[in-house]
Amino acid sequence: MKTSATTEVDPSSTSGFRQRTSTQRNETTQRIETEILSLLHWENPMRSAVVMSSILGSLWLTRSYSLLQLGAMAMSLAIGINLVYVHLMFQSQKVLSDQSHATHPYRNMIDHERAIDRHHVRQLTDSGIDVAETLIRGLTRIVLIEDTKTSIKWGVLSYLVWHLSAYLSSLSILTLVTLSAFTFPRLYISNKDVVDAHLQKGQVLLQDSLTRAQTTAMEGIQDTYAKARAAAAKAGTTGTDAKNTLRHASVTLKE
Repeated sequence: MKTSATTEVDPSSTSGFRQRTSTQRNETTQRIETEILSLLHWENPMRSAVVMSSILGSLWLTRSYSLLQLGAMAMSLAIGINLVYVHLMFQSQKVLSDQSHATHPYRNMIDHERAIDRHHVRQLTDSGIDVAETLIRGLTRIVLIEDTKTSIKWGVLSYLVWHLSAYLSSLSILTLVTLSAFTFPRLYISNKDVVDAHLQKGQVLLQDSLTRAQTTAMEGIQDTYAKARAAAAKAGTTGTDAKNTLRHASVTLKE
């Protein structure tokens, strides 16, 4: 008779693997957030300028040309440049070394067994999955109202984008978002004290306005209620009976 072997999984090892995976994802997300904040805060001005110029240049190119045109242009330029370079290297080797057979300048890359570094691709794939999971979790928390202020902020932003998209193209909106992302954080850091002072004044004024609005609304409600009671008391009664009704006194029936 054959006996079947069963493999038991240690719950502690599974939980440890999940904890390590979660820690790795948190580290990846924090590293990406740190890199983005570093770019937006212009900690390395040259790097931030290059990234912003690359994004704006890509948006401008996609506005003027289709992706097919851009791909064909890049392919044509790459083939043309390398065609000139390879044959120039061939002729240079033949003339300088006096050899009939020249070595291809890209021979090592062509003969390489793996054209793609799979380990590097796995790292990029894992990082992409971590970022996607972080974005999905953040979106879920915003939509399901985990924090009211955060959800209201993103709701107002999405509402503005929704209405702006009726007047501006998507590329124009993305251009404005890119310029704002690379401009406002740096301006805030440079003028932090002044901006914080104005924001504090704005919050105080907003709170005072809300308080006055609530007081006015309560007074209006109370006035409306009093007028409604007076109108109801006067209906089918004399003035004296109406006064008695408002005073919660008894009303005598009139013949």
